[in-house]
Amino acid sequence: MLTLVALRCGPQRVALSDEDAGGAQQPPATTPVWIYHQAMPRVDPDDDSIRRWVLRHYRYDPHRRQRRHVFVAAFDDKREFEAAMAQEQRSLTQRQEHGGDPREHLTGTLLEPGDQARARTGRLVRRSIEHGVDPWALIDEQDLPRNIARYRAVSERDRMIAPFRRLRGWLRRNTSQRP
Repeated sequence: MLTLVALRCGPQRVALSDEDAGGAQQPPATTPVWIYHQAMPRVDPDDDSIRRWVLRHYRYDPHRRQRRHVFVAAFDDKREFEAAMAQEQRSLTQRQEHGGDPREHLTGTLLEPGDQARARTGRLVRRSIEHGVDPWALIDEQDLPRNIARYRAVSERDRMIAPFRRLRGWLRRNTSQRP
């Protein structure tokens, strides 16, 4: 009988105990093997403060009655992500060999810290402009996603008049006419 015991993740020496046909116990032999822990630590995919690898499965979602990318897991370590991707890919291949949907596939995405916040800001800018509202008074340009930039066309006349316009606006806000 061959017994394999693994207590932690990573390369290690594992004790293998063998019993011969007569039932006599032999001393365990140690063999170097690579064992990967089955319960890989996962992280919250919505935690926007850490760098994370997110695994998604493109499949039919019965709740929404459409095909979409369904969240599977998120990891903070690339090696754990790749191990989970390989495991899911093996099970997907087996399902497809036995009549599963050939359009199903797995995707992986690396999300950097702040990606979701920048995406929300980008949607806010787009929707504000679509509704005719100036979003730039509320938004810092450093919070914009990489696919959005702000350009302003300013002439020399505007540069000379701008301080006076700011002064006029300040005076309107800070002085009140009393009846």
